[in-house]
Amino acid sequence: GVDGVGCGVSECDGIAAVSCGGGGSNSGGSGWLPVSRSCPQLINQPGIHDVDLSTMSGARSLYQTCVAWSGPSYWWQLDPILALSKHGIDTYYAAMLTARKIVRAARLPEAAAYAIALPLIGWFSPRPASTASIVYQFWCNPDVVELQAVFAPLRWRYSVSLVHRLVGSDILREERSINGNRVVLLQRRSTAEAMADAVSDGDNDEEPERPTVMFVPGGAFISDFEAADLFFLYRWVRETDVLLVYASYDFAPQAPYPLPMMCVLRTYRALREHTHGLGFRASPLVVASLSAGCNLALSAVLAPLLHKRAPPEIAHELRVESLMPHAMLLLCPVVNICRSPSPSRISFASDVLLPMPLLRAFGAAYDQESDHWMERDPLLSPVFASDDVLRRLPPTHIQCGGLDPLLDDSVDFNTRIRRVHVPGELTIFRSLPHTFVSFPHWHAMPEVESAMRQSCALLRELCAPKFKRVALH
Repeated sequence: GVDGVGCGVSECDGIAAVSCGGGGSNSGGSGWLPVSRSCPQLINQPGIHDVDLSTMSGARSLYQTCVAWSGPSYWWQLDPILALSKHGIDTYYAAMLTARKIVRAARLPEAAAYAIALPLIGWFSPRPASTASIVYQFWCNPDVVELQAVFAPLRWRYSVSLVHRLVGSDILREERSINGNRVVLLQRRSTAEAMADAVSDGDNDEEPERPTVMFVPGGAFISDFEAADLFFLYRWVRETDVLLVYASYDFAPQAPYPLPMMCVLRTYRALREHTHGLGFRASPLVVASLSAGCNLALSAVLAPLLHKRAPPEIAHELRVESLMPHAMLLLCPVVNICRSPSPSRISFASDVLLPMPLLRAFGAAYDQESDHWMERDPLLSPVFASDDVLRRLPPTHIQCGGLDPLLDDSVDFNTRIRRVHVPGELTIFRSLPHTFVSFPHWHAMPEVESAMRQSCALLRELCAPKFKRVALH
């Protein structure tokens, strides 16, 4: 192992596992990260230099203004599946952006853009130069509302229903509501039927306890990708036999901070306090989340401890008892909304999924381009919560890709929570980009399969009556 940050690191098949706290370690890790032996923060402290061109260094201003096109992004050429995905993503973006321009020029219904895009995909596919020109122009002047339309097919009811019919015949999927927020319950049909029989045959009026995973999806705060997420969520349900609650929320910029976080908070509190009225008790309750959903999940869990920092319009709702879940699982988390640079944000500034201009646009959509993010608000950026608050977290496990522009978010947050003895593990899958579990065809890659095996094993452990040590590989 390498003890460069006060914590053991081991590598196996391109995977780096950092193990700290509770239950020992098979990777040589120590129990915590001593302050004297760990970097305080990879992402620079937020400040006026992040937004004021007069105080920004010339090199940084040039770099942000002239972000290179993703063509030479070597990390997307490391695997044929990634290379094919890059081509498909760029082609789809170019086709949809062009189709929407045609629709606006011809004053056609917006829905016509999706039909027009289909032949355009075939036209752009063999023309990488034309594709690059259109997508790069959009990078230079991103519009998140336009992106919401581009992402929309992954949340259409038809798309979700099609995926369910194709790969979810053994999964019972039910749309419900908790405190006015849409949730989707996912469970094995056989388990649901057995539970129903047990309840009908018994004379106990108490609601049955169900091991529950509340999942908060990602989507850059502006959308979610439910149809794509179902592929890995169904595997979680099959291999762990949990009841999974997919927690929807309102999207920015139409619903900016703190509205999405409050949607997640209300759903979480209802599950944790057993007031949701869905006929079961969520026990144990594990909160899992992906990308921007990790920001919302962490903020929601910590909100009662941070009510003094909350905007006045929601502060009264946060003055409640702090109730932690039994554990948390964070996948490729976004925990720092500040626009400051860091090694990973600069190194992967031309990433296909999260190029620097889009990263800034997503953050601005959520915080409305206010100066609020410079105040180190822990409800907006959970990494800025105090040690006294962070040490209240339950066991917290983190997975992220080594080629993710937001890798440093994971490393910084892991450093903060391990210093205050929060148990858990950070696992970095060195050859994977952001949100690697969300692409169904990526599961053919060995590292994604390894990540899925680990997350399934973790959820089985965390939802079991007694905790057992999880083998990482």
